This record gives sequence, structure tokens and C-alpha cells, in this order.
Amino acid sequence: MNKSREKKDILALQVRLFNLAKERWNISFIKCADIFDSNSIDSYIETAYEFFHIQSDEVNLNEITEMLKKRGVSV
Repeated sequence: MNKSREKKDILALQVRLFNLAKERWNISFIKCADIFDSNSIDSYIETAYEFFHIQSDEVNLNEITEMLKKRGVSV
């Protein structure tokens, strides 16, 4: 896969997971953005992309939620 295509795929995954998190956690766009930004979730998704792109969004969000709980972040 070329780098440009991979970057687009990573961005699409980040957007899908952000929207799913906002809905599942029942929080505002601003609150969700705050959580993602302060915990470097987009960077985490990019780093874990090789695993995340073969799993479902639900499984990926569960992993993100567990990581946040371990950091003491309540969602």
C-alpha cells in the first residue's frame, strides 16, 4: 500500500473511532475531542494501525476505552 493511501485509511479510521466514541460515551464533540487530544488517541490509532485495520471498530474502541481506564480517564 502506498503511503498516501495508508494516511487516508488511518484518517478514516480515526474519524470513525472518534464518532463511535462520542456516541458510545454519550458525550459532546468538544468533550470527545478533549479526551482524544489530551490522551494522544489519534497518535495511538496511527501507531496501532497495523492491528486496528484488521479488527472491527467496536473492538478497537473497547481497546481505547480500556487504555483510558488504565490511565484513570472516566468515559
